Amino acid sequence: SVRATGIIRAVRSQTVLVPRIEGLGGNLTLATLAENGALVSPGDSLATFDRANEIKLLLEAQTKFDDLGHQIEQKRALNNSNAEKRIADLQQAQADLKKAEIESRKGPVLSAIDQEKNQVKLEDARAHVASLERSSHFRDVGEAAELRILELQRDRQQVAVTRQTRNSGLLSVKAPIR
Repeated sequence: SVRATGIIRAVRSQTVLVPRIEGLGGNLTLATLAENGALVSPGDSLATFDRANEIKLLLEAQTKFDDLGHQIEQKRALNNSNAEKRIADLQQAQADLKKAEIESRKGPVLSAIDQEKNQVKLEDARAHVASLERSSHFRDVGEAAELRILELQRDRQQVAVTRQTRNSGLLSVKAPIR
């Protein structure tokens, strides 16, 4: 038997840090840990952390993302419906204007009161068409802006989903590959 004194050291050592979690994160709970002094190969799991909170946050982010996607689809359909209604209203107003123009041409045949009534109807019809043309443009711009806001919210939520997916993957610490 041989007796010796000294210090025993590992051939190679590596510092292992707790993963950095972006976003809300919180406290990490250690789920598994490699045995002290265990021989590990590159890529072997050294430690894993509880994923329950990160999975919950991922599911919430994915749900919000999906909901915003559905809201965008609904908003597009509503915008298309509103645009078609505005077009129909404008066409009806233009038809009323044409009718009023025809009625105003009957002027010499009608009494002065009827001529005056037709002239008032003609002016009202012109004002109505002009009003619909102006308001239609502004409503189109407003609806496009509302849709863009929803799209930006959805894109921001996609970033949250990506972050939570990445965070979930960070909760397993592997032995470094050399």
